Amino acid sequence: MCSSGPQGQTEQKMLRIFCEGPSEQRAAERSADEHSEAEAPEKSSSKKYRNMKLEHIGIAVKDLAASNELFASLLGQAHYKIEAVESEGVSTSFFMAGESKIELLEASRADSPIAKFIEKRGEGIHHLAFEVEDIEAEMKRLQAEGYRLLNETPKRGADNKLICFLHPKSSNGVLVELCQSIKD
Repeated sequence: MCSSGPQGQTEQKMLRIFCEGPSEQRAAERSADEHSEAEAPEKSSSKKYRNMKLEHIGIAVKDLAASNELFASLLGQAHYKIEAVESEGVSTSFFMAGESKIELLEASRADSPIAKFIEKRGEGIHHLAFEVEDIEAEMKRLQAEGYRLLNETPKRGADNKLICFLHPKSSNGVLVELCQSIKD
C-alpha cells in the first residue's frame, strides 16, 4: 500500500505514530504490551492498531483557482467539488487520488487558520485526515491515550464530515484530522 523510498517511509511513520500514541507513552506501552502478551496471548491488538483509512491530505494554497489547474494537470482530472466552510474561514476544493482525496484549502479571511499557516510556513501540506466510524469514541480514546484535541466536540467540516483535529505537538508535529461522514 505504501510506496518505498522517503515518501513511503514518511507515510508508514505517520500511520505508526498515529496508531501507537504520543512518543512519551510508546516505550511504556510496548513494555506493558510485552508483559501482557506473555501472560494473556489471546488478547487482541485491535486496541493499539486500528484499520483507519487515510481519507484525505489537506494542502494549504494561496490561490485556489491556480492550484485547481495545477492539480487537475497533475492528477489528470478536474476537482469534483468546491465548498466554502465559513466557520473555518476557508474555501476548499477536492480531487480524488486513488482511494483517498486531496483537499486544497484557501483562506477566505485574513484571520483564518489557513491564512496564519501560510503566513508562517508557506503553501504546502497542512494536515492528514483519517476516516473513523465513531468520531466521539475516537476522540475519547485518543484523549485517554494522551493526545491533545484542538476541539472538545466534533464540528461540521467540508465534504459532509464531522471533524476534530489533534494538536501537532502530540503527533510528532503533524496536524491530524479525524473525520466521520455525516449520515443524512
